[in-house]
Amino acid sequence: MTEGDFVFGFFLKLYTNKNYQIFRLGAKHLNNVKDIRELNKSFGVIYDDFDCKDSIREKWEKNYPGINIFSVARRRNTVAMDSKISFAKKMKDSVYTPETYFNIDETNLHCLPDDNSLFFIKKNGSTGSAHVVVTKLSKLEKTSKTISNLNEYIIQKSMPNPDLYEGKRYKIRAHVILFNKNIYFHRKPWCTISKVPYDITCDDEKILREMNVIYQANAEKFITFDIINENDKIEKNILLALEDFRKNYCNEIEKVGEKEFAILGFDFVVDAEKNVNIIEINHRSNYQHPQAVSDKTDVLCIRDLYILLFTNNTKNTDLLLVTKSEPTTSVYELD
Repeated sequence: MTEGDFVFGFFLKLYTNKNYQIFRLGAKHLNNVKDIRELNKSFGVIYDDFDCKDSIREKWEKNYPGINIFSVARRRNTVAMDSKISFAKKMKDSVYTPETYFNIDETNLHCLPDDNSLFFIKKNGSTGSAHVVVTKLSKLEKTSKTISNLNEYIIQKSMPNPDLYEGKRYKIRAHVILFNKNIYFHRKPWCTISKVPYDITCDDEKILREMNVIYQANAEKFITFDIINENDKIEKNILLALEDFRKNYCNEIEKVGEKEFAILGFDFVVDAEKNVNIIEINHRSNYQHPQAVSDKTDVLCIRDLYILLFTNNTKNTDLLLVTKSEPTTSVYELD
């Protein structure tokens, strides 16, 4: 755990036990934001990877009278967003999530016998893409028999025609902030690229996993989202997907209390037409990645989090407020 003090015409007290360097660099960027430098107030930000201790808040309130303290939402109010099973059930009717099944019998009912699609078998609660198996429908039943406690898994159908970067699949990690009952999308995502070129004819499950399961330890490279072709079209579809998230997770969003925030890591995959699927949500993401990417994504997200908390608006940020819209219309606010 690390605490830091920052003085830029206003005072910031920071505490975090996760990726302190990113939170520190985000704070240092505030020195370049004139409106923030002139606030002449005291703020505290607490990001605890578990739950914020009341003793920290009490100590700050005693030592810094009048300080405005913001803390990450309690785990019990966001951890359900991290559940793959809960996510699949809540978003089952969304066009912005993969077709998902909870047992092999369901796939037999909904998939044609000659369907050669890929399927991901994913364990609830696993991280870092552990306990993820990739197989084709023809081998799905046989593969599932090698997995114990299959009731703890979901079965997701892969996009039939994934978008490729240099011949390889990629995954987008987008930061989404919950604050004051609102959802904000940060416009500086990053992407991970698989190590193995995409080949739909491949039948080797080890290679299928390497080309389709794109996690940090298995990534050939990290890139910024703005390098992806037609990223503006992808962004519009991401925003539509987040509208669906708002609709299905309204109760969880309401539980993020006053003076609390959450930074969610949304994982998206993209097809060749630039449609997107949310494949999972991470409620306690990692914020530190290769510096060349992190400086342009993670650090700027934390900078913008501070601005949003301290001013309650998105001026001078890369945040978009995801608003309610008519079914055929999408409207977003950029202050």
